[in-house]
Amino acid sequence: MGFVPVLVLSLACVAVTLVNAMIGDGTIDHRHIGVPQGCYNSRGDLVGNALPYTSLANHRDGHGNDILWDMWNCTADGTQIIFEFCGKEAVARKKEYFGVEFYGECYFGNADELSLGQGLVQLDQCEERCKWDVGGPHTMMIYKVEDVLGGYTCSNKYGRL
Repeated sequence: MGFVPVLVLSLACVAVTLVNAMIGDGTIDHRHIGVPQGCYNSRGDLVGNALPYTSLANHRDGHGNDILWDMWNCTADGTQIIFEFCGKEAVARKKEYFGVEFYGECYFGNADELSLGQGLVQLDQCEERCKWDVGGPHTMMIYKVEDVLGGYTCSNKYGRL
């Protein structure tokens, strides 16, 4: 019985994150959108990552296609990393899911590669740990890639893992 409030708070974190992310339209390209699945605990290493660590594409400083931090700080908008970098890379890799951890690290995988055993972030930590709808340290915001021209319907738009 003691676990019920925690589960309710965790599910509420998914709802809060979903509402925040859906303020934008989630567009990746002309036929794909990224649908938020939730903010998950993730250790950021080979064993405890929510998506395979080996799939890492790093967009933090000095790694090539870097985040425009000044723009992000002014707009408080994580769209660049979420959809421009991670979403487009997920489509190019033909992956069903992508995640953003530590503000600028993209991870990718299919349903069988998800490892969500560390659980959802607690509701009272959502705003801090998945600010701007990207995961911070040891936190991964997971998105599902939906092909809007390939059978996407409103009935499955809000499906969860």
